[in-house]
Amino acid sequence: MVSVYFRHGSVRRQQDALIKDISDALNGRKIALCHAPTGMGKTDAALGAVVTYALKNGCSALFLTPKTSQHRIAAQVVNGLVEKYGLELKACDIVGKRHMCTEPALARMAGEEFYLACDRRKKDSRCPQYANTIGFSKAQQVRACAAVEEIAAGCNGAMQYGEIIALAKEKGMCGYELALRLGESSSVIIADYSWLFVPKLRDLFLRKTGKKIEDLVVVVDEAHNIAPRVREHMSSTINSLMLSRAAKEAKSLGGTLELRGMAAKFDEWAEGKLGEGQEFGATREEFISILPQEPAALATALEDAGVQFIEKQGKPSSALLRVALFLQAWVEEDDWSARLLRRARGAGFSLSKRCLDPSSFTTVLNRARAAVLMSGTLVPLEMHRDLLGLDAGRAVLKEYSSPFSAMNRLNIIAKGFTTKFTRRDEAEYRRIGEEVSRIIKAVPGKTGVFFPAFNVMRSVLPFVSCESMLVQGDDMKPREAAELHRRFAEEDCTALCAVQGGSLTEGVDYPNGLLKCAVMVGVPLQEMSLEVKSLIEYYDGRMGKGWEYGYIYPAVVKAMQAAGRCVRSETDRAAMVYLDERFAWANYRRCFPKDFDYVLSSEPHKLVKKFF
Repeated sequence: MVSVYFRHGSVRRQQDALIKDISDALNGRKIALCHAPTGMGKTDAALGAVVTYALKNGCSALFLTPKTSQHRIAAQVVNGLVEKYGLELKACDIVGKRHMCTEPALARMAGEEFYLACDRRKKDSRCPQYANTIGFSKAQQVRACAAVEEIAAGCNGAMQYGEIIALAKEKGMCGYELALRLGESSSVIIADYSWLFVPKLRDLFLRKTGKKIEDLVVVVDEAHNIAPRVREHMSSTINSLMLSRAAKEAKSLGGTLELRGMAAKFDEWAEGKLGEGQEFGATREEFISILPQEPAALATALEDAGVQFIEKQGKPSSALLRVALFLQAWVEEDDWSARLLRRARGAGFSLSKRCLDPSSFTTVLNRARAAVLMSGTLVPLEMHRDLLGLDAGRAVLKEYSSPFSAMNRLNIIAKGFTTKFTRRDEAEYRRIGEEVSRIIKAVPGKTGVFFPAFNVMRSVLPFVSCESMLVQGDDMKPREAAELHRRFAEEDCTALCAVQGGSLTEGVDYPNGLLKCAVMVGVPLQEMSLEVKSLIEYYDGRMGKGWEYGYIYPAVVKAMQAAGRCVRSETDRAAMVYLDERFAWANYRRCFPKDFDYVLSSEPHKLVKKFF
């Protein structure tokens, strides 16, 4: 057998070192954290080493990505290896249950409403697709098992989720259950983060595929997203509007469940707690005390009513169900969350239980046979190790330099400019806007201007002079943002204005050298809310690095992600301007990779013009 399977004829610069380090980590049963810049071919390097190791050792691999669109690349790599080496290797691609549902009436439902309705159908033995894939009766189970085994026997290589869904529709089967059954015989499973880091999903996934975490090799792509994704997923919120809608839904059912009093009491309680303030730390018991009945019984009643509302009204969602799910989360006691009461945007109030510590869910990586976490912005590596609660004795920290020529990129940190709160006034916004205008004019192509927040963007744009400019709106839906990206790529426009950390600066490509310059206007620090303060205090108490881990470093990572949209191949040539003097401060600069070469300038537009 070859030392490491690799689908291409030659490796790129630095890619050979990445392959060796990943192979060493797998053989040593380590957890490798790899800061590997764009262009290194991380997916090829990781899957080549992982497939080699899995086939040699008779184990399975779990390849996790934050976005479904990234599954296709992983599947292509696996199929390339199978074709090149004639491998006997099965791999499957799994996405969320709702997206793989082949029952049209169910698939139209949203979020948690879909999952509850699906569970009801299975409980009542009313889903023919499930009957054909898993089976309710003994006879159905025998036929379903034979059908799945026949499909699995005819598979080799990676089946993408779209192919599994099409096959399931053809056979009258459940695409989700079919994917999990195919996972039993798969050496590689491609999936979303949630399949490992959400406990209920993880337990279900392992049970249905017959895998044990201790036998799995785990690869996490874009691993800088793990902590924020897990924190967001494990948080929950309700608001006045949701409670009001739940009360209306309950009334429409004509039953005994009366929620108007609860909605009014919530607003009365929130008003009393907040007074003239905007946010306040709530307690578990305070909210429970205003409920019309015991929380568990109320949550059950809300859930039953929510399912009834969806079935009777034919609606895709229910506020009753959302309130039920919030109650279930709220009553759970833990030491890793903050409970926050706020004035809601517009009118009313919101109550949240916000997860502060992702390690409560990510330490599962310590149980894996081996793991590889990789990203183009995984610095500081120590921060990600600490935030995820990884075993320091097993963690191997690796940082690689960019495979592209330094001559093709220019990094500038601007002196004398800042969006620091104490300097925010019309004069500073004017200076920033005028410099952005000069930079755009100096670039022979398209420029991305990326702001720390929408309010800063609105304040600066009146002073930006540009003939043709597209602007991201703060209420844009994902589809609208995607259309804006398409227009920027295809139309004759000079600049795109968007926010750092948004859908136009992370996880999106500007191919073929489209973006010649990226201007990061300001450091995208979060507003110093009660949640951010809680996060800083929590990490200070746990690690003594509250300001760094809870405030500064995540902001600099967002800026680096925005800058990383430019140089995506060896032929791309671009300038990256960090238009805030704080990027040069030691506690901010510490977040940049070791090969980050930059120049300081109070007139960055002149350096940009000279570069081009």
